[in-house]
This record gives sequence, C-alpha cells and structure tokens, in this order.
Amino acid sequence: MMVKHPQAILSTTLLVLIILALVGMMIFSNIAAHAGSLDYAFNIVGESLRLKYEYMYIVEVSNIGGAPVTLNVSEYYMYVITNLNSTHVKVISSPVGNVTVKFVSGSWVALATLLGWAGSNVTAFIKKFIIPSIDSAIVPKSKLQDVLKAVAAVSPVRLEVPPRSCNLINVDEALFNARRYDVGVSGEAYYECKTGILLKYVNGTTSVINLGSRNVKVRATLYVKLVAANTDLLREIVVGHVPPTSTTLPVKTSSMPGWVPYALLALSIALAVAMGIMYFRIRRAYQK
Repeated sequence: MMVKHPQAILSTTLLVLIILALVGMMIFSNIAAHAGSLDYAFNIVGESLRLKYEYMYIVEVSNIGGAPVTLNVSEYYMYVITNLNSTHVKVISSPVGNVTVKFVSGSWVALATLLGWAGSNVTAFIKKFIIPSIDSAIVPKSKLQDVLKAVAAVSPVRLEVPPRSCNLINVDEALFNARRYDVGVSGEAYYECKTGILLKYVNGTTSVINLGSRNVKVRATLYVKLVAANTDLLREIVVGHVPPTSTTLPVKTSSMPGWVPYALLALSIALAVAMGIMYFRIRRAYQK
C-alpha cells in the first residue's frame, strides 16, 4: 500500500486553495467589470440611449380658507444621449406632450383662494414646474451627471453603480435589479445595477410662501419614474414582471421600432398648458 508524504499532501492542498482563490478573483473581477455604467448601457443599445420619464409634482398647501389644497402637476420628459467617443456624449432632451395640472380640495373656498393666487402669478407659477430643454449639447462623460441634474433635478444616469447592495424593485409591475441611494433628508433614488439608468426617484421639501395676507406651509414632493426606453435596453434590465391583479390592465408595448414603454401611462383629466412656453433651450456646448 502506497502512503503519500505529508509534505506532498500539504503542497497539493495549497495548490488547490491558490487555484480556488484565483478563480474567485476572476469571478469578482468579472462582476465588478459589469458594474452599472453608461458605457455598458451603450454596449446594449448602440450609439443612442433613449429614456422617457414621468415627472410628477405633488404640492400640498396647508390651511387655505380653513382646508388644505393639493396640487398635482404631471409631465413627460425625454432624453436622447448619443455616444460620441470615449470621453464625450451629445445630449438632446425636451418635454413631451402637455403639462397637466389638477387642484384637489374638500373646500371650494380654499380651492378658489389658491386658483386666484395661481391666476395672478401664472407665469411664475408655471415656470416652477417647467423642465428646460437641452439642444444638442456636447458634454464630457465625467460631467454628465452634474449637467443633467442641474437641468432636471435628478440625473437619468449614473456613471457607475457598484455591484453591491442591489435588490429587486417593482416599477409599474416590472422588476429590476437596482441600488438605492439616499437623496436629501428623506428622499431616495433607484438606479439599475447593470447600466446605471435611473428607475425611480422621490424627494420632498417643505417651505413657507406668502399667499395674499397670510403665510402658508407648503410641502412639495417630486416623483420621477422611467416609463419607456430602448427595446434592447429593457430586454436586458427587466428581470421579471409582477402578475397583474384582476383590476390591473396588462402590460402593453409600442409598435415603434427600437422604443417600448414597459407599462401603461396614467392619464388624468386636467388643465392642459400650452407647450410653447415650455421650450427654454440650452444651446451652450459643454467642453472640458
């Protein structure tokens, strides 16, 4: 019977451990290489990344005429981000469709008071909810997040999302693997883990405004969510769907090539604001 030398057994064990460690490092390296990034998104979609978001403002005004009033403002906003080279992208963005405004209150007196104030300050009032357009700006990738956040309150992309702390989230019955980021005091943003694409965002602020002869407390909350994107992108990042309930309409897709909304857009009866006043162009080309 042949007995192996203890030193040979130890050497073999060491060799196995080294091989396992190297394999583990390769696997971790591969995961890190696929951390969320704009370049990874471009690898999926080609040259142009197309993203459409719903922006919804919910403004709660306390105690006007003895009752609170809630103002809902909804609009859609589209980005086209084109990959120029390893350092720069071209950005075109604009509101899409109408802005809808809805006032809700249990008191006609409170509602009339707020409508009267909004009517007398209509230009300043509307501008608070208008997202400026970007007209073919050349932007360094390193500055893209900051530029887009300055224009639209939140950037639709992150340059990199580390592959840790990613969890499944539900956006309109579609499941995504995303990482949560804290925003402000109590807000949050979710970015998809492979591509760094913004999936949803919420942030609220509280302030006091002068309304006629009184000061009133205002709570403004901004909700942003992805409603459509490149077909190839969605095929890559949607990991599943939540079964619809009996009262929920099934998910529908658009027939437009290369573009698919992954969920139905909510419609509301509201006041349509003309788009002509919404197009503030940013024509400056951002350079290094």
